[in-house]
Amino acid sequence: MTEPTSILRAEPKRADIEPFWYPYLLMAPAMVTLTIAALVPFLFAVFINFHEMKFARLGDFAGFANYVELLSDERFWSSLGVALVFVLIAVPLEFMLGLAGALILSQPIWGRSLLIGTPSVTRFLP
Repeated sequence: MTEPTSILRAEPKRADIEPFWYPYLLMAPAMVTLTIAALVPFLFAVFINFHEMKFARLGDFAGFANYVELLSDERFWSSLGVALVFVLIAVPLEFMLGLAGALILSQPIWGRSLLIGTPSVTRFLP
């Protein structure tokens, strides 16, 4: 009975031999897809901004006339002021409430594990 002197095995690739661009090659299809999915709607929105629109139909080229009309509209400035006030009140308030909740839940209190899991229950409800 003869024993095989060597068994053919594939030699594993070493990390230092692998080209540095290999991970980028693996991510490239996803990155191209995400770029196209984000860029196409953005470019279409820019295109629409410079055209007249009536009843969801694309009209003639308007240039900056849409922006002149928008910036001269009093309702736009009123809405922008309301949105700015809302942001200036809501963002710091939500930040302080979240920080207070995190500081409270970091303390060893009774029922802490139940309170930590409670916000994730809403993910499972229809």
